[in-house]
Amino acid sequence: MTANVENGAYLSRPAWHGLGTVIEPGTTVREAFALSGLNFEVEKQELFLSNGQRAGNEYGLVRSNDDGSHNYYATVGDRYEVFQYVELLDFAERIIEHYDFADPDALVSLANGKRGFLSFRVGGFNIDGDKMEFNQNFGAGHGGKGIEVFGSARRPECDNMYTQMVGEARKGGSLFTAKHTGSLSFRLDLFADSFKAGNQERQEFEEFCRRMAGWKNLTGKELNGLVNNSFSLLRPEPAKDADDKKKTRWLRAKMAFGQEISRVLNSKTCQTSATKGTAYGVWNAVTEYMDFDMPKVVDRASQRFDPRSVNSKRKAQLQEQMSLALSS
Repeated sequence: MTANVENGAYLSRPAWHGLGTVIEPGTTVREAFALSGLNFEVEKQELFLSNGQRAGNEYGLVRSNDDGSHNYYATVGDRYEVFQYVELLDFAERIIEHYDFADPDALVSLANGKRGFLSFRVGGFNIDGDKMEFNQNFGAGHGGKGIEVFGSARRPECDNMYTQMVGEARKGGSLFTAKHTGSLSFRLDLFADSFKAGNQERQEFEEFCRRMAGWKNLTGKELNGLVNNSFSLLRPEPAKDADDKKKTRWLRAKMAFGQEISRVLNSKTCQTSATKGTAYGVWNAVTEYMDFDMPKVVDRASQRFDPRSVNSKRKAQLQEQMSLALSS
């Protein structure tokens, strides 16, 4: 099965694999859920041996289909609590109440329904044609996988994309989980507080970007100052008593950095005609360099506007540095 997708509902545009249903803006969450392939129930059933004896404290997770057939998902213990996908939807709706708006962006059934996720578009902004979107994702599974909740700067569309995003969120410390051993309600307050904080963080980030975009017509001195300060943040200058070879390597790296930033400043992937020559353009160039300078190259759009991406610490420092330059 392509991308391990059983079915799905995707807002406005089809997924890369072409499976699922495209839904129009204004589609309600419940309408999207009905088209997602997640609207079924799983039962926790007792297991028996061939002689009719109970198989200890083990249970089977069984999906019942409309045609009368069944899917066996996993064997679990007596403490395991089944979370239906509609319960995950109820939980998600309570969380996204903390956002100004939330559109169902991708609701997808994976691996014959054994896993699935709900992705809601919860914000975004557009600066002179440079569009940024943010999603809140809720995933669950029947068997070993529990509840996973995290934010991202794009929607997942298949098993691989979802798994990659979970890994990024885990590394960035922004993945929240709950096991199938109790009610979701006891985690609700924790999740809600985290998402409110994340929403505030994104609003502050938008304000920062708009201020940077408003800093137009940079002088050569201002441009070089921002670029040089950015490099010093990424790679601090060697101490005065460092050996000459180390100092030479640093100077060469600084020169190469300046050349690369100059190239990116004029690239179509980084800039729009309106952002060239602004401090926001420099921010785009430096953060693109940071993402592609990583050992594992990933889609820049997946990290550049995510405050909790792999380079989040350096980007936070860079944002603070440029904010100080704005106020000076």
